[in-house]
Parts: sequence; C-alpha cells; structure tokens
Amino acid sequence: MGIQMMGKPFRAAPYTGLSDRGDGSLIDPAAGITRDVRNDDVTAFAGHADMARGAAGRGLHHGPDDLDPPGRIVASVAADAHGGEPVRSAVNQMLETRPADEHAGPKPTGSPSTGAGRDNGQAGGDPSGTLVIDESGTLDASTFEGRLEGIDTLRFTSHVMADASDFSEVGDIILDNGATLLNLGNEQTVTALNGSLDGEDEPLVLREAGQAVDIVTDFSGPGGHVDPDETLELVVEPTSEEIGGPIPYELGTLTLSGNGAVSYEDTGRGFENIDASSLTGGLTFSGQTYVWEHVFLGEGADTLNMAGKSNYYAADEITGFDVGEDSLDVISGEFGDVKVIEPDTQNWDRDALMNAEHQAIEVSGENGGAYVAFETDDSTRILGDTEGRRTGFLSDGDFSIKLVGTTGLTDILAAEGSL
Repeated sequence: MGIQMMGKPFRAAPYTGLSDRGDGSLIDPAAGITRDVRNDDVTAFAGHADMARGAAGRGLHHGPDDLDPPGRIVASVAADAHGGEPVRSAVNQMLETRPADEHAGPKPTGSPSTGAGRDNGQAGGDPSGTLVIDESGTLDASTFEGRLEGIDTLRFTSHVMADASDFSEVGDIILDNGATLLNLGNEQTVTALNGSLDGEDEPLVLREAGQAVDIVTDFSGPGGHVDPDETLELVVEPTSEEIGGPIPYELGTLTLSGNGAVSYEDTGRGFENIDASSLTGGLTFSGQTYVWEHVFLGEGADTLNMAGKSNYYAADEITGFDVGEDSLDVISGEFGDVKVIEPDTQNWDRDALMNAEHQAIEVSGENGGAYVAFETDDSTRILGDTEGRRTGFLSDGDFSIKLVGTTGLTDILAAEGSL
C-alpha cells in the first residue's frame, strides 16, 4: 500500500499474516478504515479508528513520522484511500482531538491533511496537497511545470533560490533551510522551520516582495522544545523599481508570527507596519530613519535598536512594549542615563503635548543630548536633542519615539537612572 503524505511516499510495514496472531496488529483496523473511507461510512470509520488507536498504542507504528502513532495509521490509510469529504472531515476531527502521546514527536501546527496529492502533486492530487521539492540551488520555472495542480503548499527541503511568481497560485511556502525568494506575492505565506544557531543555517532573503509580507516561524523540535538561541535572520531588500513621490520607500506591512525568534533590520525596504503581535519567539528589530514605523510586539522578549532610527519628523510608535521583558537601546544605559520629567498637565491635548516635548528637548540639550522620557495619560514618550542644530530647540532630526500603552517606565528610569 503506497502512502503519500507531505509529498513523500511511505510504505506500510509488512504485517501480512499477523491478523490472526491476536497481538493487536494494525492490519485489521487498517483494512476496515480503507473500506470505510471508500464507502463514506463515518460510523464504521469511528469504530475502526478506535481499534487503530488501541493497536498503535501497544507499539505497532507505521505511517508519517510527524503524527503520533494513532494518527499515523489513520492518516496514512485515509490518505491512500481518497475517500469522500464526510470521512476526510472525520479523520481531521479525530486527529485534532486525539490525546497527547508521550512517545509522539512534534505535532503539525495546522489541520492535518489526509488527502495529499499523489505523485508529488500531479493531476489527480487532492486540493489540500503538498509538493515537496528536494532540489537545491537555483530553481527555474521548469522545476514546477506540470506539478502544481491541486497543490496549495510547497516545501523546500534544501536551500534554494526561486521566483515565487513561478508558483504564484501556491499560498503556503515551507522552508527547511532558508532561501532567497523573488517576487513573493501578497497572498503567499512563508513558514521557516529552522533559524540560525552560532551563525549556521541560511537567512531568508526576499527580493521584489509585495506590499504584504507574511512570515511564520515554527522551530519546535522533539517534545515541542524551541531553542531560545535559534533565530531566523530575515532580509527584505528594496525593490529595483524607482518609487515616485517624496519618500523613496515601498512601505507596506511585515507580519511575523510563530514560536521562533526573528531578527530584522530595515535596510531600505521601509515597511510602515511591522506586526509581531503573534510572534512568541521574540523580535530583534532595527528601524529605518524617515519612515513612520508602527511596531506591534508580542509575548516574546523583544529587542529594539532605535538609536538614530526614529526622529521627530517621523516618530516611530511601539505598541506592546513590556518594561519587564523587552529592551530598547536608548534606555539600556548604552547611551547614558535617561532623564525623566513630569510635565504639569492633566489634559493631554495637542498644546500640552507640544509643551512637554519642548520641555524634554530643553532638558536633553542641557545634558549633552541625553534621552529624556515623560509619560502622558496612556503612553511614554522619549526624546533627545540629537540633531544638534540648535541646542535645546526641537527640530525634525531630533530623536523621538512613542511607546503606545506603556506606563510605569518612568518610575523605573527615575529610580535607577537607566534600565
């Protein structure tokens, strides 16, 4: 029985003749599931699935290694049988609700597919199929020609350079070891399964990417463990096209999510929104001057390198900054102690805010351009007289940043001088 999961063939173990041994062989429930799937018999399937659970739980394993033992037999047989939608739905529900197995490897993050296309996505494949590409190096359009029917996920097992427009109809791209991707579309999502440890493994480089870039990290190893030192190095290069208007940046939105850490430095792409609110692995981010960046942080420990990267003309806004876990270089002590002021106002209208900003710049000028922080009713502002055009006077090039929703930081800064 040939099994196709994630585009790779699996062969059933040679259980012929074991069905009469009474030792919990998987052959009987496997055969039953096959009949159930072909006959669209959901009720009978449930019974045979329970038999498969019991048999696999007694140590008889076969099928895809990325599922626990009961999931392996059920997913494998159902995939091979290509049954109707009612049974495929029952298979997915069983896999999603199966109890954890203490001997199981990492579980797949999405809804398991029990009908991956045969023959690496040739005609006749299931619509939820995955095509696995084992080639490495530079791939041209011929690599994908005639292989994408019924395929919505591509997985590259080696480092590649590829043009995403050659598979623009594929929405999900999975990378085992970095890549250089050209022309990534707005509707395409890239999932990185590995990052860099001690400089090993390749970065993810995007060229000519669209306005919406969606990156997911899934670094779970055996037992779901994620190495905190493993980081995806992300490089999004500026496009080759000349952008009209006064601001020579493409802008757009970079969305980051998943359990693995990401390091991203804007080197000219100029994203306006960097949404890492669903990234639990932590973000290391270095911004870009003269782009009004809005950064949304998640649960992980984040590091923001913003000195010289944000100014009054285009003051960046950081949402979700955790004073107990995240770090910001301008308050880390690297640039001297942070001064704190308490503006005398109860009504933070525009005039009150501008008065507080001018007061902060005056204090900064008196202290050699030191960073000065103050709190409004719902946020923290940090400014610095860093441009030096006129000491103590606010100018477009002076440092300015807003920590949206962050309060209590000035109490720490006042007590310790710096974080």
